[in-house]
Amino acid sequence: MAAKPLRALRQSLGAAPSRLGQPPIVRKPETRTTIVAENVPLSATREDILRMIMKCNAQNIVGVSINYERFRPTGEATIRVRRPQDLYPALYALKNASISHYFLHFKPTHDIVPIRPRTRGAKGRQEAIQRGLITGDGPDAGIAERGKSVVIWGLPPRVRLDKLREFLNNGRLSSEPTLAVVDPPPDGYSSTSRVLVQTKSISDAHRLVRDFHRTFYTPETFGEAYEIRAQVVY
Repeated sequence: MAAKPLRALRQSLGAAPSRLGQPPIVRKPETRTTIVAENVPLSATREDILRMIMKCNAQNIVGVSINYERFRPTGEATIRVRRPQDLYPALYALKNASISHYFLHFKPTHDIVPIRPRTRGAKGRQEAIQRGLITGDGPDAGIAERGKSVVIWGLPPRVRLDKLREFLNNGRLSSEPTLAVVDPPPDGYSSTSRVLVQTKSISDAHRLVRDFHRTFYTPETFGEAYEIRAQVVY
């Protein structure tokens, strides 16, 4: 008889009802194996993140990728662990991690599988971009040539690739690169062009950035109207 007044008193005080007689809570098993790192410096490379992971002694890490949007880093990275049971130990090990005085934030997420279509040569890569197969979004920007690709933006609208190739040949590249125009986002407009440059080696990619980053595109034609930017896609 005393149970009813006690239950009424608990409800009047806003207390949670007793769980006696209720079925136990069944927790779903963890299935995620992906961690998103936020506040990553835009200049960070994959090797910087790997060094951070080693310093934190995070175990069972099987993959690290920089996240991109239209071939530009977003300030996030994707870290993959071997098994779902490795997820939370890795999060605990990384909780105070930093790169160049930037403290990173980590959160589990559902697996991200980048689509990397097979593209052979400049023509195949350009056709893939035109069909929307390569957007430059997601882990590794959706391309396999890590460290050998360079994105150049700030170019004139509807830039001609033959003219751009002549311009790049003024640099110190060991061989002629392949070029592909990156279309603007479907819901946006851009007054400049963006081009993906595929070099033959990592050293050529870095050499291209050193030669052309923050220079003016064909100043004899456009003057100082188009100051271009160049960045390696890691």
